[in-house]
Amino acid sequence: YDLLVRGDIQDPLVAVVSTYHLPRFYSTFVSTIIARENTLNTRLYSVSVELPWRETIPHEGRGERWLQVFSEMDRIQRYRSSGDVATEEQLTYYVNWLKTIQRSTL
Repeated sequence: YDLLVRGDIQDPLVAVVSTYHLPRFYSTFVSTIIARENTLNTRLYSVSVELPWRETIPHEGRGERWLQVFSEMDRIQRYRSSGDVATEEQLTYYVNWLKTIQRSTL
């Protein structure tokens, strides 16, 4: 977010992350946007990268990728309760705002 504010990168921001990290990444970034902008301005669009779910992650001993989805969902709940990621209501608010921006540019 600070890179956007400094002008080092431009809005809209497109993030490419692994499928199982996408919900936490997006929720964390949306939480930051909502906390720092009085009037929403930053447009965040995300694209997930499909990885081989039955393969292990190189250089990590955490097992097959699909097994990590469960711990990732637990992390989201933990981070949500500490305020580090957006709530469902905040995500809905932000996504609805994005939709109005998209409609106005058509």
